[in-house]
Amino acid sequence: MLVQVQRRIALRIVSAYRTTSTKALLLLTKVPPIHLLIRMRTHIERKGKESSARAQDNLLNSWQEE
Repeated sequence: MLVQVQRRIALRIVSAYRTTSTKALLLLTKVPPIHLLIRMRTHIERKGKESSARAQDNLLNSWQEE
């Protein structure tokens, strides 16, 4: 459900066709996939704000591997 909402928002931002892949839309909008954002925020909540830089690095690395 969250992925569908994120996709719909990305479609409107980019003004792309409905047939455009979700990965392409998120890449064009420079917005990481929602599951990676949730993982990053959970990590920050557990470890504290001082680990937020490392969590952001992990997010970007995970996004690049997809």
